[in-house]
Amino acid sequence: MLSFAVAATAGLGQIEGTALTALMIGLTRAFIIYIQPEFEVLVPYLLMVLVLLVRPFGLFGAVQVRKI
Repeated sequence: MLSFAVAATAGLGQIEGTALTALMIGLTRAFIIYIQPEFEVLVPYLLMVLVLLVRPFGLFGAVQVRKI
């Protein structure tokens, strides 16, 4: 389930972004485990929601313009 949070946060289909996002989520999760272990499961998904609110296509996703 953690891989879904990483893929959605990076932007679907973005290989480079997935590696950087996995590192970001892993470091954030490790920090939260050190500070407040009860929120270990919540933090990756909360981070995913915050990123998708700001950038709906993910951190590295690009907006695709379709011509009709």
